[in-house]
Amino acid sequence: LDDKDDIVILDVQRFDNYLSKHIPSSINIPLDQLEKRKEELPKNKEIIVTCYSESSCKLSTKAAETLLSLGFDNIKDFKDGVTSWEEQNYPTVSGQEVTYKNINTEQLKEIIDSQEDITILDIRNQEDYIDSHIKGAIHIPFEQIAEKIKELPRNEELIIYDKTGHRSKLIVEMLTEKGFTQAINLIDGFTQWQNSNYPTE
Repeated sequence: LDDKDDIVILDVQRFDNYLSKHIPSSINIPLDQLEKRKEELPKNKEIIVTCYSESSCKLSTKAAETLLSLGFDNIKDFKDGVTSWEEQNYPTVSGQEVTYKNINTEQLKEIIDSQEDITILDIRNQEDYIDSHIKGAIHIPFEQIAEKIKELPRNEELIIYDKTGHRSKLIVEMLTEKGFTQAINLIDGFTQWQNSNYPTE
């Protein structure tokens, strides 16, 4: 986690257990919903699957096997679980955490093509934005979001992206906690958008 920004931690506990305690920045898709919600996961990132404890983490092994069968090929199973993580004095999150939404590049392209009323926000640095960005995206660098939050729309879908989907996830979490109920993270980032040859300017 300290060295990479192109990984996803997938917690496959039941949602109520996930809210009780989970690794920060992990996303929750319970095992029994995994196949139905597979589009929420990027195929261009390493996915680390976990659950609560070593005894319950047979769930994560089953989830890893399911993901492999669905065509995800960069999967790791963190069998020790959240309890072992906490025993090493690493941070966990608990309580009624606000959940947030993810979207992948294919889904964003479909939304743009349908001409829905959305705002797309690029939070990369100025140089990267000027070089190339998703067509129609506005720009506020990551470091300036907090001071410019009033410039963002609260009443329509706000899709946020960076290079890989890591920093944008943090911004979506922050905005969701502040009442932006339609803030959405582009989970596979601008790199995947470019690799898919989708419109840029």
